[in-house]
Amino acid sequence: MAVDDVRDQIDKGFKGLKDQQDEQKKLVESEFEVLKRRMSAAEGLSGELKQTKEWITEVEAKVNTARTHGPGNDNLVAAIPAAYRKHIDIAERHGYKDPVQTAAKNIWWAASVNAKLAVVRPGNMAPLDYQKIADDIERGWGYDPAQKALLGDALAGGGSVIATPVEAELMRLILDNTIVRPLATKIVMTSLTHQVPVENANVTAFIVAENATITDSMPATAFAARALTAKKFAGMATVTNELLQDNIIGLNEYLFASIAEQIGRLEDIGAIEGGTVAVQNFSGIAVASGVNAFTIAATSVTGGNIPTYGELIQLVYTAQQSATRRGAGFFMTPAVFKNIVSLVDNNGQPIFSLANVPNAIPQFVGGYPVYLVSSLSTQWATVSGSTSQIYYGPPSKIIFGDATGMSFDIDPYFFFDTVKTRIRVLKRTGILVPVGNYFTFARGVKPV
Repeated sequence: MAVDDVRDQIDKGFKGLKDQQDEQKKLVESEFEVLKRRMSAAEGLSGELKQTKEWITEVEAKVNTARTHGPGNDNLVAAIPAAYRKHIDIAERHGYKDPVQTAAKNIWWAASVNAKLAVVRPGNMAPLDYQKIADDIERGWGYDPAQKALLGDALAGGGSVIATPVEAELMRLILDNTIVRPLATKIVMTSLTHQVPVENANVTAFIVAENATITDSMPATAFAARALTAKKFAGMATVTNELLQDNIIGLNEYLFASIAEQIGRLEDIGAIEGGTVAVQNFSGIAVASGVNAFTIAATSVTGGNIPTYGELIQLVYTAQQSATRRGAGFFMTPAVFKNIVSLVDNNGQPIFSLANVPNAIPQFVGGYPVYLVSSLSTQWATVSGSTSQIYYGPPSKIIFGDATGMSFDIDPYFFFDTVKTRIRVLKRTGILVPVGNYFTFARGVKPV
C-alpha cells in the first residue's frame, strides 16, 4: 500500500473517532435536558439544575467581567498587594498564558494557608493580614468571601471554603484526569442528595377494538426515585513552608495536579464498579439494579480467559433496546485490551485493525469505542484466581452530581520537624447509574 493511501486510511480512522466523540457529546446534551425536566418537576428546582461545565463557564465569565470593570486595566492586578506583584512577572517569564490569573490563584493559596499557619507559628504578619490578601483577591474575581463562607459544612464538608474560581479550576482538572466523567451526564447539586426520577415501568401500546376500554399501562407512580448522594472525596499534599513563602508560582499546580489525577481515578472506579469499593459505596455499573452480566467461556482456566470476538459482540447485544447501544462503548483495563488486540486468526493475522491500516492498533470493537480505565479492579474472584471485567453501555446514562463548595484544611504539626505543611482538599460528588439494564458486563476476563 502506498504511503499516501496509508495516510488517508489513518486520517479516515481518526475522523471516525472524532465523529463518534461529537455524536457522544450531542447525546449527553440530550440526556441532560431530559434529566433536567424530570428533576425540575420532581423537586421543584425551577430550572436551577445545570451541567457542571456550564457552571465552570459561568464562573470564568464572571471572573472576566470583574477583571475588566475595575479601576484599572485589570481589576485583579489591583487586588494583589504590591509586595506580591513580582509573582506576575515570574509567571510571565514561565510562559503562562494569563500570568495575572496564575499569580492570583497561587497567591490566594499561599495567603490562605499562611493565615492558618500564622495562628500556630507567629511571624511578621498576623493571620488576619494574610486572610485580607486572600479575600481581596477573591473580590477581584468578582466573588464575596463572606457569602462563600456561608456554605460552611453543609456542602463543603470541611474547614475553609475554597474560592470559587480556584474550585472551578480543580473541577476542570478532574475532568481532564478521568475517563468516565467527560462522557457522563454531569449536574451541579444544590443539596447533598437529589432524587433522580427514572421510569417505573415501560409504556405499553395496544390495538384497541371499537368502543373498547384503553388499558392504562402506566402504574400509579410513573417514575421511581433513585438517590444521588454526594460523598466526600479527599486529596492530600505536603508542601514545604519555603514554597508558601518564596516560590509561590507553581503552588496551585502542584496541589491540584496530583490531587485531580487521584480523584479522577476514584471517580472512574465509583462510576463503573461502584459499591464494590466499600469506601465509596456508589451505585456503579457493576452493582446497579438490573444490570446484565455473563461469564465468558473457559471459566475453569485459572486467572480467567481472553474473550472471543463473539463474546465481545454479546456484550453489545445482551441488552435488546436500541437505546442501550446509542453512544455506547466498552470500558476495560489496558491489559485486558492488550490481550484482545493480540488475538489472531488461523493465518496468524490480527483480528482487529483500525480503518484497515496494517499494524495499526484499533480504537473500536464492533464499531464501538474502547475506553481504557487503568484503575479498574483485576481482583475479581469469579473463577479460580483473580480476574477482571469488561463493561459495555452508554456512559451518558451515568450521572455525576457535583456539590459546589470545596474546602481545605491544613496540618502544620505532622511534619513540624521538617518545616512542612500538609494540605487536604475536600469535595463532594455523587455518582449514580439509575437504570442498570442499559449496561452489560462480562466476568472472568484475564487481567494480565
